[in-house]
Parts: sequence; C-alpha cells; structure tokens
Amino acid sequence: MDMTFTEAPLSSGIAAEGNAQVMSRRRHREFLAACRRVVDARPKGAAPLKVSEVAGLAAESPAPRYYVSFDYALRMYNRIRREGSAGVAGPMGRCWQEIADKVTAMVEQSGGKLSVKHALARVLADERASSFFLTQATARRLYHHALRQRRRK
Repeated sequence: MDMTFTEAPLSSGIAAEGNAQVMSRRRHREFLAACRRVVDARPKGAAPLKVSEVAGLAAESPAPRYYVSFDYALRMYNRIRREGSAGVAGPMGRCWQEIADKVTAMVEQSGGKLSVKHALARVLADERASSFFLTQATARRLYHHALRQRRRK
C-alpha cells in the first residue's frame, strides 16, 4: 500500500460527524444493516438464528467507521499513551486501543512527517473499525427494538 504523507486539513469529513446524536443514529443504522446481512447470509432452510445470535454476529462484524468524535478520540489516545489501556475496559476499551494502534503505526510509517492529530483525523475519516464495539446487551437491545418497530408497521 503506497501512502503519501502530507498534512491534510483536520476537517476531512470529521467536523460534520461531530454531533454525538448523528454518530449514534448512523451507528445504529449501520449496525442494523449488518444484522440484515447476517440474516440474509443464512442458507435457505437453515434454522433461524435467535435475536441474540444475530445481534452478536453483527456486533462483531467489521463496521464502516469509528463512531467517535475527533476531540474525544484525541483525549482517549493521549490517555492510553500516558496511562496504558488498563483503565479502559470492555468493547470501547478495544475501540480506543485499536484507534491508538492505527494512529501510532501511521505516524511511525510517515517517519514523523504526520502529526498525531492528522493521523487520528485520517484514521477516523478513512479507516474501517474491526467491529461495532457494542456490548452483547446493547447489540441485542438495538436489534430487538428494530424488530419490534418493524412489526408495528
């Protein structure tokens, strides 16, 4: 992969994503699309999956993006660099560690030409997340809620 390192504006699509409610709605919408892909991938005639199984498989599938603001991600990156990841547990702890690893690798690959802020902006704007970083309970709740809404229509 050929990467050219230049300083890009920090607003590379992230400023518009800054609203937490917008990001949350987008995450929910994209998570539900992942749930539909899990269901659609089942072979014809296979036993139906339980809500918890669909939600769990979708939650662990790759997500199109990270659903975090630049400012909060920068604070968490600095915290992990300063204190390590021991104090950040659960799915979001994995998220922060994954972002920190990608940012660090990008800065190192650039030979120091890329600042942490610009590397973070690129990770948030251009990189896919390895999962949705949802707890099983949250994934089940989101999927179950969507199913109820669908049945009401």
